[in-house]
Amino acid sequence: MKLVVADDENLVRFSIRSMIGEMDAAWVIAGEATNGEALLELLAEQQPGVAIVDIHMPGLNGLEAIRQGKALSPMTKWIILTGHSDFAFAREAVKLGASDYLLKPIGTDDLERALYATYKDGREMILLHNERFGSNLSALLHGLIAVRQEDREGVFHQGSFMGAVFEQDLPAGGTARAEAHAAFYRRLTACIDRHLAGGIHLAIVTLPGGELAAVGAWNAVQGCEGKRQTGAFFEDALREAALASSGEEAVTVLATGQCRGFKELNARLAELQQLRELRFFYGFGGVIEHGSLQAATGWQERLTLGRKLSAAIDYLHEGRLLNFQNAAMELEPALAGWELAAAESEKRSLLKYIGHAAPGIRLAEGSSGSAVAQEFRLHGERMLRRLKSKEVGPSDVVSQVLLYVDRHYAEEVAIGQIADLLNVTPSYLSTLFHKKTGLTFMKYLTRLRMGKAEELLLGTRMSIKQIAEAVGYFSTRHFTKLFTEAFGKYPSDYRKSV
Repeated sequence: MKLVVADDENLVRFSIRSMIGEMDAAWVIAGEATNGEALLELLAEQQPGVAIVDIHMPGLNGLEAIRQGKALSPMTKWIILTGHSDFAFAREAVKLGASDYLLKPIGTDDLERALYATYKDGREMILLHNERFGSNLSALLHGLIAVRQEDREGVFHQGSFMGAVFEQDLPAGGTARAEAHAAFYRRLTACIDRHLAGGIHLAIVTLPGGELAAVGAWNAVQGCEGKRQTGAFFEDALREAALASSGEEAVTVLATGQCRGFKELNARLAELQQLRELRFFYGFGGVIEHGSLQAATGWQERLTLGRKLSAAIDYLHEGRLLNFQNAAMELEPALAGWELAAAESEKRSLLKYIGHAAPGIRLAEGSSGSAVAQEFRLHGERMLRRLKSKEVGPSDVVSQVLLYVDRHYAEEVAIGQIADLLNVTPSYLSTLFHKKTGLTFMKYLTRLRMGKAEELLLGTRMSIKQIAEAVGYFSTRHFTKLFTEAFGKYPSDYRKSV
């Protein structure tokens, strides 16, 4: 969004320029003027979205400049600057169509509030607010910031939330899996573009385990309408999941239901990640509600079996065939016990998962638990005869991750994306990375980015916005929050102090 600033005081213009430089990327100062005549020239040339105008300037004053400027740039909105004794002029400016006025000296929060209020109904403002919501949500989910840092009256404390975790299962690994993951992410973000509106917040985030999740939120003032709009977004996202499941990929959706505030949402997302293997039994490739999982009879036994089954298939995908054989032997008694109490719908769901995740395992329709265990063993023996183990040492895997992150830290980087490229599972890679480095992947990435940002702050004249983008952050506000957490000072103050 283009801005112009008109004030005859150099210090005021410099102050406004500095404050806007540390705000999010939507605001760009297209020009400055020291009097009303110069402002009119800027308006005709730039057609700005917002003009910040001092009432008292030499020659043509601010009020007269607004009167004449409205004809030159009819879409421009006006914010006026005034001293304590100028309220009569401020009222006159409001009559002329000014959206807001600010008292000198101007504070950053007041300026930002006025800019947002002036353009609160504009599409760019909606996108800007939503981008900030997504950045803060991701940081909260990864433990980079605490929810207590958020506004007590804001959406993270007072809002209603919905969430959905997308469990993607694809037989192929490597680049094919990475491409499918990226394509599905693009389809989900397109849902945001179709449904984002004022009063609601929508985000697609990567969870600590590497899974994609959709989150929607609305405040109490939006009420039923906010819930309806958010629900429409999730219906669209579920259609995209169903479309993605029509080919080799299978997407199972684990839905949180409606939650009160971020804390409840976060707790349910964490529970769904803990219970993710239950999807093998209760609707693989479909939609499963949070409340239905723990309400199911015998879910603890299913979860134990599901984890053993998942581990076996992970070993198979990773080429760790000896591990696969051992896991297959452990499955036999677990499958036999499960089969005694399993409903037919569970059996169909489990066979569907195995047939999809490990198509080389030959199972007839309606196969028994013992037949499944036997075929697992036979498949492992066939693979051992045909292939050598492709197991990669854990240290080598982590070294590859560190090398990749060092080269790509300025891009969108997620543990799931790297896991796909290395042909391992996100949960395996996440656990291994934490064990070897002592840090979660996201905390390591943030620490690396902050170190690079410090180098740019001290070694270049780049603006805060440029540095944020150079190290992988599109929200200057979010970057500033993380930098302050790391170094105890705002980036601009840190640069001055060293």
